[in-house]
Formats: sequence, C-alpha cells, structure tokens
Amino acid sequence: MSLENQAAEKIPLLQVVKKTSGSFLYPQVMLLIVIPILTSAFFVFGSFWLTWGFWSGMLQDGLVLINPWWQEMLGKLPVFLNEILNGLGPITSFLLFLFLFALAFPLIIVLNLAITSVLASTYLVHFLKRREYPALEEKGSGAFIRGIWNTITSCILFILAWLVTLPLWLIPGAQIILPTILTAWLNRRICLFDALADFASPEEWEQIKVNFFGQSFALGVFTTILNYVPFAIVFSPVVTMVAFVHYGLGTLQLVRTTKSAKELSTSF
Repeated sequence: MSLENQAAEKIPLLQVVKKTSGSFLYPQVMLLIVIPILTSAFFVFGSFWLTWGFWSGMLQDGLVLINPWWQEMLGKLPVFLNEILNGLGPITSFLLFLFLFALAFPLIIVLNLAITSVLASTYLVHFLKRREYPALEEKGSGAFIRGIWNTITSCILFILAWLVTLPLWLIPGAQIILPTILTAWLNRRICLFDALADFASPEEWEQIKVNFFGQSFALGVFTTILNYVPFAIVFSPVVTMVAFVHYGLGTLQLVRTTKSAKELSTSF
C-alpha cells in the first residue's frame, strides 16, 4: 500500500490545541515549564559574561586591523559624516553588548528546546501516552540515541540558517517572518520526531513525515507564534512539546485505524 493512499484523513489542529490546553491541568506537566528556560538563560548569559574579555579583545583586534582602511574612507567623506562616524568609536563596546544580547535569544530558544527535548520529552511522551492513548502500541526502537542525534543536527542547522539569513533581516517584515519560519521548522523537526520515536515504525514515520508535512509545519508555526507573546518564551518549548505529542500520537493512532479499516474492507 503506497504512502499516498494511507491516512487521507487528518486530525483537526483545533482538537490538538484543546488537548494541549487540557494537559496543563496535570501538575507533572506544569513542573516542566520553569526548569528548561532558567537553565538555558543562565547558561547563555553566564557564558557571555564569562567570555566578555574574549569578545571585547576580538572587537579591538578587528578595529586595529581595519583602522588604515577606516581612516582612508573617512578622509574621502564630507566633514559632517566624518565627525558622525568618528563618534561611533567610544560606543563600540555598547554595540558589542547589543550584538551579544541579540545573539543570546536564538541560543536560548535552541538550548531551551534542546533541554526540553533531551530531558523532558521522553517523560512527557510516555506520561501523555498512558493518560490519553493507552492502547497505542510501541513499534519504535533506539529512540533515545536517535533523538539526541536528531536534536543536535537540527539545532546546528537552525543556527547556521539563522546566521546565513541575518542580512535578510534588513528587509521590512523579515525580522518576524524569517525567525517564525526557522523556529517552526525546528519545532516540527525535533518535537514530532521525539513524539513518535518510541511508537512509530519506520514505515509509519516516513508516512507521517511525508503526508502530514503541511499540517505539522502549520502546528510548528502556531507554536512559534507563542514566542511573540510577552513572557511566553518561558513555557513555549513545553507547550510545543505537548502539542506535538498530542499531534504525533493522535495522527499515528489515526493512521493505524485507517490502515486497519482498509485492510478489513479489502479482506471481504
């Protein structure tokens, strides 16, 4: 049976949203909100604070290197522009601080999601499976190692894509659109895999990955939008993980039910 012919139906995303909201009535889920964000923020900002001398030294070395070219360029500019650009010298440390502060946010997002994925995802998946999908059979294998590898590679690709697309942020609106697309891709790639690694067979995983790409990416966009709500970044990774657990397990259950119904109908 081809992948395209299996599971034409899709579970409504509104149903996933309702199930996700209901899951936060469980104290076990609520406890997982604070630890990842505090850990990631402490690590990122602490790392930048401890390495400030290194970053400042790199900045000074860079300024010394480009100084001859800089002075030559200033000599060719009108006097008023020359004075403005010369005035930027004393604020280079502040500009470096702003750069590191801006860089901290994608790193916190990645680390927060990585901590949630590596440390909390297995517990969340099995906890919600027992409560919401008790009849779902486990057909996956080696989920923990594959999950760590998937998280590492996904985070590396996300950071590289973020850095490569930085020049495009000068385009009006790109500051919202590009991070949303990249983070939605990251959410889907990590969280959907973690939700299904223990339960979906290789064939089922390929089927869901291909046939449900659009819907799962839309869920990634929806969960990414939470990052633009004030203070929502504190709990958005856990919300994202819970949402993809419900989506992944619900979709897998639907795929198996649809396949069984088709096999039953063809047997008569």
